[in-house]
Amino acid sequence: MFVEHETLYFNTPVNWTHENHSTKHGQPELVAADVYRQAQINVASDAGLKALCLERSGDVVAFMGTANVVRDIDYISQLLDGPGSRVNFWGFSATNLACEARAKSHDPHSNSASLWSSETDWISKSGEDVDAVVEGFATTCIAAGPERCALASLGTSSAILAAIDALIDRLYYSPSAVTGMSLSGFVGKSVHVQLALFTSTYSIALWPILAQVLAKAIFDSNEAPILNLIMAGALNPAKLIDEPDSLMGLYQAVLCADSPFNFTLPPPTADTLAALVISSESDVSRRLGSFYVRSGGCHHWPVPSQSFFGGSFKFAKDALDTPLLLLSQLYDPVTPIRGAKSALKNFGSSNARLVEQRGYGHAAISQGSLCTALILRKFFVDGVAPFEAHSVLSTSCPPYAPFLGFAGVAAAMVFSTVGAAYGTSKAGIGISGMGTLRPDLIMKSLIPVVMAGIIAVYGLVVSVLIIGGLSPDEPYSLFAGFIHLAAGLSCGLTGLAAGHAIGIVGDACARAYMFQSKIFVAMVLMLIFAEVIGLYGLIVALILNTRAGEGVCY
Repeated sequence: MFVEHETLYFNTPVNWTHENHSTKHGQPELVAADVYRQAQINVASDAGLKALCLERSGDVVAFMGTANVVRDIDYISQLLDGPGSRVNFWGFSATNLACEARAKSHDPHSNSASLWSSETDWISKSGEDVDAVVEGFATTCIAAGPERCALASLGTSSAILAAIDALIDRLYYSPSAVTGMSLSGFVGKSVHVQLALFTSTYSIALWPILAQVLAKAIFDSNEAPILNLIMAGALNPAKLIDEPDSLMGLYQAVLCADSPFNFTLPPPTADTLAALVISSESDVSRRLGSFYVRSGGCHHWPVPSQSFFGGSFKFAKDALDTPLLLLSQLYDPVTPIRGAKSALKNFGSSNARLVEQRGYGHAAISQGSLCTALILRKFFVDGVAPFEAHSVLSTSCPPYAPFLGFAGVAAAMVFSTVGAAYGTSKAGIGISGMGTLRPDLIMKSLIPVVMAGIIAVYGLVVSVLIIGGLSPDEPYSLFAGFIHLAAGLSCGLTGLAAGHAIGIVGDACARAYMFQSKIFVAMVLMLIFAEVIGLYGLIVALILNTRAGEGVCY
């Protein structure tokens, strides 16, 4: 239940570990004392949770580590594809390290294969980028505007962050009674805001919802939406109000099974846990640092792990016939890019490729990118890994970006042909009327028709060039999409204007030419200047198209 799970987190204000911090409610020493009290409850809650898990699961918890998952994957692959078959594995979060264990285990069925080793020290500071993700939430909120982000009315990203900090502090020092909920008897506390904020750092898809519930709390002092969302599981992947056993227990079971736990060490005390919280909120994140302190450790699991591998993860050169593909976000709240770079260094550039996606959220899948999708398809379907050892992708390659390019193709072709058709038909009417009386002047009067037809050629050229930059197998950036759309509109609309001018001039001058031959030179000059309107658009479109390649995805 949510009430039980809530005790595994810490209720703290913001910035309270700073030396110059003071409030009307007291000094940091009082907050530290409160953290110690919470740590006592936290240790007891953790012991109860793990005791319940052991009661229901028994000794099986010793085998819940990553190594056994790796062995299962390998065993299933052997059954489905035959002995010696390769494994196509796509993992997320910590599970992506299962490929390390699979690749490193010479005997995948041995008892020594597992995951965590002393070389994976990068896990110790997994929250180093969480503040950057929160700042990204505020920045993108301002960019989205009030219509799409409920907090954008605050004006600046710094104002949004200050309002969130003030909300956390207010609910810590003055918890509020919450009404209008699906369940009753709850009190709004800072940990509820922090839990919603922390969980939403996993995926930008949650940011609009987060902004809405925070706006209710900030502007209306209504914390019910935050609690309703947390308890309903909309922000909390554990769905704690609906599940009889929370995923926190399973998560810690895997962590402990993957750890070289020393049962001779004394269990951590409330003092130790409180000190870790203070250190984490000072060094990792002043808003969310306590979320990186694991409750109670593994001392409440009295079952020795059967899934620990203490060997090296460093590979010899060309040890793998197919390189591993590592995907990582630039700003990840729990698995920072530093870890992916460390893994690439251990594997070596001949055994792995790192694709760094410049976005926010946990794992690259949390923020969609067509560039990433194309790389994954090539890797799993064709067995082709990126050429570079470390590629940098942009999230500015959304799936809809090619639509802009195709719109540019349509604009260039449609508008230019409409202009050419109008110019041809309008001038043709005048030429036909003149030709009934002076058929000897028909050939010389066809100049407007020829010049109108050239307008369509301009559109055809630009359309062909844009199509050359569109391919279902190549990344296509949003920048390139806008460039191609601008090129198509530049050529198409100027062609439409030129065709309209040529048609009117050609019609009038053809009729006048029947009575006055000296108007022919003036007609040609007017047609030339009408034609260059479309030529100007063609030139601009060609220049724009040369810049489309600058919007690369990696």
